[in-house]
Amino acid sequence: MELDLEGADLKAVPNRLLRAQGRVSGVIRMIAKECTYEGVITQLAAAAHALDRARFAIIAAGQYAAEVGRTAEAARIRKRCGPPGEAVLPLA
Repeated sequence: MELDLEGADLKAVPNRLLRAQGRVSGVIRMIAKECTYEGVITQLAAAAHALDRARFAIIAAGQYAAEVGRTAEAARIRKRCGPPGEAVLPLA
């Protein structure tokens, strides 16, 4: 299944990932400069939050696409075979 980045829910994902990337880069610089433990942890938490939001948006879009696909497939089957419970083959 391909990700449709045109979907409204996924348009923000690249920005969230870039934000997380920037936070992680900042953490690396902070560690190199021997900044405070609290500042490093705060930036790591911000990066984790941005990754979580991107992950949840991707999962939700994938679940929606799968449901739409199942619905479309069910409609094709109903069109071809009739509604559920209707005999497809004659019971002679």
